[in-house]
Amino acid sequence: DLILCSLGNRGAVITDGERTYFSPVPDPDATIVNLTGAGDSMTAVLAAFASTTPLNQRFGEYVEECEISQLLRVAMGSAQATVRLPSNEVPGKDQVQEWLSQVEVRPI
Repeated sequence: DLILCSLGNRGAVITDGERTYFSPVPDPDATIVNLTGAGDSMTAVLAAFASTTPLNQRFGEYVEECEISQLLRVAMGSAQATVRLPSNEVPGKDQVQEWLSQVEVRPI
């Protein structure tokens, strides 16, 4: 079981009941175009990647293994890409990948 909690402009938390990780917003001063869909994007990516191939096969060097901390990294990358797009646009793999190197994930 996984629980993902968006903390809005403070970041997000993920837990499996044994391990818990926090990810702050990578660049809180960056220009936000639209907040619509950021949480939905995060949740959709988490659900898709939690149940499919290892993340490192999809996102390469920035994702080491399919571990909950890495699921949070990709979910946050997706949310960050989403808030920089106009309404109703969905980020693609390349847009998400641009954010992965900037997403910090740490145990709490």
